[in-house]
Amino acid sequence: MLFTNTKLMRSLLTIHYHYPLSTLPVGFLLLLAAALRLWDLAWVQIGYDELISLKLALEVLQGQWLAHAAYSGSVANHPPVYVYVMALGYLVSKDFLWIVAYHALLDVVSVGLVYYIGRRYFGGWTGFVAGLLYAVAPWPIEFARHTWLTPQPIFTSIMLLGMMALNAPSISPAASRLGVVNWGVLLLGWGFTGLVGSHLSGIYFLPVLGLALWMGRRRVRLPALIFAFLPLLIIASAYLNFDRTQGFKNVQALFSASGAAERPAQFDLDSFKFALWNTGGAHLSDITGERYGEWRSQIPEWLTWLDTAQIALMLLAIGICAWLAIRRRSAPILLVLLTWLLPVLLQVRHAIPLGPAYFIAHVPAAFLLAGIAFQSCKVAGCQVAGGELATLQPATCNLPPATLLPATLLLATLILWHMFTWAKFNQFVQTHDTSIGGYGTPAYSAYYASKAARQAAPEGAWVVFVTQEPPSPYNLQTVLADVMLADVPHRIMHPADGLILRQTALPYVLAPDAAGFADDLAERWQVTPLAQSRAALRNLPAPNAATAQKNTGYTYLNLPPHDQTLAPIAKLSNGAEILSAKLSRQGQQAQVDLTVRVTQAPPAGAQFQWFNHLLSGGSANERMIGQTDGAGIKTANWRPGDILRQRFSINLPPDAPPPPYRLRLGSYLLNGPRLTLAFANGKTDDKLELSE
Repeated sequence: MLFTNTKLMRSLLTIHYHYPLSTLPVGFLLLLAAALRLWDLAWVQIGYDELISLKLALEVLQGQWLAHAAYSGSVANHPPVYVYVMALGYLVSKDFLWIVAYHALLDVVSVGLVYYIGRRYFGGWTGFVAGLLYAVAPWPIEFARHTWLTPQPIFTSIMLLGMMALNAPSISPAASRLGVVNWGVLLLGWGFTGLVGSHLSGIYFLPVLGLALWMGRRRVRLPALIFAFLPLLIIASAYLNFDRTQGFKNVQALFSASGAAERPAQFDLDSFKFALWNTGGAHLSDITGERYGEWRSQIPEWLTWLDTAQIALMLLAIGICAWLAIRRRSAPILLVLLTWLLPVLLQVRHAIPLGPAYFIAHVPAAFLLAGIAFQSCKVAGCQVAGGELATLQPATCNLPPATLLPATLLLATLILWHMFTWAKFNQFVQTHDTSIGGYGTPAYSAYYASKAARQAAPEGAWVVFVTQEPPSPYNLQTVLADVMLADVPHRIMHPADGLILRQTALPYVLAPDAAGFADDLAERWQVTPLAQSRAALRNLPAPNAATAQKNTGYTYLNLPPHDQTLAPIAKLSNGAEILSAKLSRQGQQAQVDLTVRVTQAPPAGAQFQWFNHLLSGGSANERMIGQTDGAGIKTANWRPGDILRQRFSINLPPDAPPPPYRLRLGSYLLNGPRLTLAFANGKTDDKLELSE
C-alpha cells in the first residue's frame, strides 16, 4: 500500500532531494568537528597570550568590572566581549582542559551555523560542503584549541545568519516573515558586536554590516534596530570611557594601524595570503619554529602540491561566486562574498604586521563560498537541490554536469589532505620541542602536575607554586599558576625564599626553571629524599639532542608533614614563633638557618623583614662584620599553621677577625619599628642573639 501511494513517495523523495540525508549531515559534521578539536587537549599550547585572557575571565567572576581586555599583538587593548564569553565557561568548571574544550566547542557551534546557513539559503550541498571543509581545515582547528585573544568565527557565523534572514526573498506569510527579519536584524547586530567587541579587527566588517542593512532597509523596524545595536553602544561607551582615562591612546593606535598617525602604512597582499591560508592547512608548518626542517621531513614531498591546490580552488570558488552574484543579481551570494572580500581589501594597506590570527573570522564566509561553488557544479543541467533561494538555477552556471565528478574528487582529496596534515601536526607537537619560535610549550606537563597537586591538597589547603621569576601579573608563570590552579587556593614563591611545611602533607608544583628546588631539599633543608612521593611530569624529550632546548617539564612534589610539637624559643609580637635558629660557616660565608611557625594571619599588606647582624668580639670591643636583611618567605605567603624554613647568607669581609662569631637577629615591619620578642623565661627584647 505504501509503495503504491505515488503522492507520498514523491513527497518523500522531494524531502530527501532537497535536504540530502537531512538529519544525518549536521550530526556527522558536528561530531567530526568536535572530535578533531577536542582530541588530546592536554597538548594545546600555553603561553602568556593564551593564559592572560583566562586570568581576566577569572577576575570577572571575582567581581572585577572590565572595560577592556589584554593588549594583544595588534595596536591596542581590545574590548572585553571575549573575556566575558570565557567567563561563562568558568561558571561550569575552573578546570583548564574544560575551558579549552568550551572554547573549542564554540567553534563547533560555528560549524553547525555554517551548515545551517548554507542548507537553508543556498541548498543542502552548499551547507554540507561548507560545513565539511570547515570541520576538517587544520587552521580553524588549531585556532579553536587556543584560548588567546583572536577574532572569533562564531560571531561571523551569527552575523552571516542575520544577513541572510534580512535579505533573503520571502517565502513565508508577512507576519512570519516579519519575525524572521526582526531576528535577522538582532543576529546581524549581535554578531557584529561580538566580532568588534572581541577583537578590534572586527571593525573591518563594518562596511558589510552597513551594506546588509541598506539592502534590507525596507524590512528593518526601529525597535529591532535598537535592540540589535544596544549591546554595541554599551560596550563602546564603556571602552571609550576607559580609553579616556588613558588619553585615548587606543583610539590613536587604531589610526596608527592604518598609517594615519605615527607609523607609515604600506601596501601588500599579506591580508589575502593569510585569509586564504586559514581555509586549510597551508603553511601550518610555520608554527613549528626551529623544528621546521624536521616537520617538512614528515610530509612526503609529492603531496606538498596540495597546499597550492587548496588555495587555487578557493580562488576559483570566489571567482565562481562573484560571477553568480553578478549574473543573477543575488544579494545573499553578494553579501557572503563581500563578508570575505571587503575586510581583506581594507587590510591591504596596513601599518602593523599582519598574521593569520587576524583573519580567522573570515573562514565561515570562505567555506560558504566554497559550498556555493560546489553546488553550482552539482545543479548544472538540473534543478536546484533545495533551499529558500532559487539562486543556483541551471542558467546561472554553464558548466557541464561532468564537472561534478572532478569537483567531488578534488574535494575528497583536500579533506583527506587536511585530516592527514592535522594528524601529523598533532603527533609532531607531542614528540618535538617547538617552544623556540614556533608552536610553543604544550600544556601537558603543567596541567597534570597541577592536577596531581589539586588532588593531593587537603580540604582548604594551599598549593605552593614555585617559579624562578618573582610573582608578577605580567609574567607567564604567575598567570599560569593562577589559571591552572584556579579551583584551589595557591601561593606563588621563589625557590630562594625558603621552604613551607605544614602539619599535613603540602603539595608543591615546580616550574621548569625552578626544578633545582627539589634537588636542594635533601642538601639545604635536610628533607628526606622524595623518590617515592615525587612524580616528575615532563614533556617527551626532543629526539635530536643537539638541538634540544631546556626542559619544559613541570614537577609535582608532595612534601611530608612537619613535626608541630616543637616548643618555640621566642614569640614575636606579630604572632609568629621562632622554633629554631642556627649560625654556621662555610668558607667566606656565614649562614643563618631560621625556622618560624605562623600562628595567625598577618595584617593585610604587611611586609615583615628579618635582620641578621654578624658580630665579633665581646661586649667591650663588639664589631659588626656583616649584615643581611631580607624577607625570606614573603609575608603575603604566610598562612596560619605554616612552618617557614629560611636561610640567610652573610658574606665575610676579607679583613674579618678570626672566629668565633655571634649573631643578632630579629624582625621589623618594612618602613616601621622592630617587633618585640617574648622569650620562654618571661623576658622581652627586640633581638635574639646566637653563638656558633
